[in-house]
Amino acid sequence: MGELPAGHPETPPAQRSASMTFSTLGVPASRRIELWEQYNARAMVHTTCRTLLGEALEATERNVRTPRLRLAHITAAPHIAERSAREIERHPSGTVLLTAVLAGETCAYYRDGVITLRAGQAMLSDTDVPSMRAFAHGLDHLALTVPKTVYQEFVASDVPRPYEVLDLSAGAGRPGPGAVLAKLVDGTARGETCDTEALERHVLALLRVMVRRPAANDAGSQLAAAQAYIRQHLADPTLSATRIAAVLGVSERQVSRIFSQHGGVAHWVTDRRLNLALRLLSSPERASVGQIARECGFGSHSYFARVFRQRFGMSPREALHGRSAGA
Repeated sequence: MGELPAGHPETPPAQRSASMTFSTLGVPASRRIELWEQYNARAMVHTTCRTLLGEALEATERNVRTPRLRLAHITAAPHIAERSAREIERHPSGTVLLTAVLAGETCAYYRDGVITLRAGQAMLSDTDVPSMRAFAHGLDHLALTVPKTVYQEFVASDVPRPYEVLDLSAGAGRPGPGAVLAKLVDGTARGETCDTEALERHVLALLRVMVRRPAANDAGSQLAAAQAYIRQHLADPTLSATRIAAVLGVSERQVSRIFSQHGGVAHWVTDRRLNLALRLLSSPERASVGQIARECGFGSHSYFARVFRQRFGMSPREALHGRSAGA
């Protein structure tokens, strides 16, 4: 895979990540739909909306935009959202949309029929195909748009026509790449900091593994997807290569192989935990060394102290006291 091509329609190539939030709460009832449509046209994609029984729309959306991706967490009362052929002609998007249902259900209408999505499912669709979505019980969704050129290059799959339904889990109650991707989108929309380049790399890798598994056997995508999962579970002392392999749908041997140039899985996880521990020990908030060790996934205080000293040349307590002295 090469360099990412130039960005999202109407997104300046030099732009870094930007976050924004909009809610219809507090907006005059007569203007809520108008302003909601205007906001979504800027933040995600042009749609027209209406409530089912003419009520004032209650909706909130949190967004993060990077040069190539747009991410959102959307909650709203019952309503209908439509992207008609006329609207597509006037405002082509050129994107692929992934929507993950967190609660309730969604009915999506296309010319060839209707599909019902429930919590734990996701739908990948072409935003330039006419559709209508009904949220009879409201919605709690995560959404991600990717330019078709980026999708085709990095997911290495044809754009779905008009849609493809995917599961977030890997079966048997285990999270899959889709669940990891959903958590990453949700956390980013909620304001969790993440380097923009790493965010794009992890999102595209997770999307590739989610859509193409088990065909996505390239080590680069698997590594980025595994790293995203590890970052989400650093606080869990039971994190292991076995669990990572189960999420990716590959063998434990393959997980060891993709981390071989990074000192192995255990080394990479410990290194990330130590970096997190140093940040926490250096932060203004007061916390004990033991608490920080637990928050970073170290089950043994003595082991934490030993590897911390090996890495940084001082004990965790010295790092904590150094923070206090410099405060």
